[in-house]
Amino acid sequence: AALLHLECDPVPDLILLDLLTPGMDVLEFRRRQMAEPRLCGIRTCATPPRSSGDDTIGEATAAILRDLGITCWLCRPFRSWETVVHFVVEQMALVRAEREQAYSKRGPLPTP
Repeated sequence: AALLHLECDPVPDLILLDLLTPGMDVLEFRRRQMAEPRLCGIRTCATPPRSSGDDTIGEATAAILRDLGITCWLCRPFRSWETVVHFVVEQMALVRAEREQAYSKRGPLPTP
């Protein structure tokens, strides 16, 4: 269902991907996302379960996420919804900074 939603306009700036998504595993979701030119550039963050009482995940989980091209995550269960909001705001700031950097590298548009 998530991929069908992503096929509609507008394309989102950020995907929060639950590692326990019912109906499709994360590997399949990422494979399909990365194969779609409109979707492959979307910043994708994961929400893995904590490996212990702190806010970390196990090295095996971190390695799998990196192999999937996911370099940011927010561990579940969430401490509060404010934590989720702060995480999303932080990630969106990174998306904006990356866009601004990409636009600045293109230089000025040609004049007609």
